[in-house]
Amino acid sequence: MKNGLLCSIKTDAVFQEALVAHNKLRAMHHVLPLQWNATLAEQAQRTAESVASDPSTFQGEPVGENIAQIWHDLPRAPLKATTIWYSEKKAFSFSYPELNDKVKHFTQMVWKDTTQLGMGAAPSPSGKYVIVVALYRPLGNDIHRIRDNVQRAGPVQDVYATIKEKISKPNGKRHRITTANEGF
Repeated sequence: MKNGLLCSIKTDAVFQEALVAHNKLRAMHHVLPLQWNATLAEQAQRTAESVASDPSTFQGEPVGENIAQIWHDLPRAPLKATTIWYSEKKAFSFSYPELNDKVKHFTQMVWKDTTQLGMGAAPSPSGKYVIVVALYRPLGNDIHRIRDNVQRAGPVQDVYATIKEKISKPNGKRHRITTANEGF
């Protein structure tokens, strides 16, 4: 079981699926797509293997690193981890942004200045779970730059177009502006 699981996790398609998911989610937040970085992927794989084989080596996540322990859907663990990290969005306040353990994976995923991603995954010795590691560069999650780097999802609002529309259609109705010479 473990060797077959390891082979299915390490396929390029599994990580490509997670990269595509990252980029679809980032696009919703009006940020450019990430590019795959093979060097980061190698580092992420080493970290995943280390933590999976000996969980006591896990010392927390430094900035620029997301780690997840996946218990279900093991062959697609990188995609599952991506989905879990993004789900932290519900705890994030765009009006009063803060960085904490409840949102740090989400904010790193959608951090505007981050351009590179590498991921690794490794099963536990028992084969019951998979450790997934994502490394991002440049690093995100700088509290001093959070407002500029974590954008609200949804349509981009053009403030001036919105004001013009409200002026030309007060109360949702379009009014015709007439000139002084009209009708004579």
